[in-house]
Amino acid sequence: MPRRRTGSCAVGRQKRAQILISAAERFAAGGYHRTPMAQIAADVGLTEGGLLYHFPSKKHLLLAVAQHRLDVASAWW
Repeated sequence: MPRRRTGSCAVGRQKRAQILISAAERFAAGGYHRTPMAQIAADVGLTEGGLLYHFPSKKHLLLAVAQHRLDVASAWW
């Protein structure tokens, strides 16, 4: 049986970007430890399992947010 496509790479990159924006806002407002993964998932229309597909742990998400901020800052310079 052929494998069914569930989405494109562009859709995945867009969803990942939405997650990073939401996580950055939530971490800034409430702090890393006080921000539940479920809230970030709900912000972008995912289940917590769907969020974990993109980022296997909260620590991975924090590192991705930090990397995104560094990328934006270096592009600005």
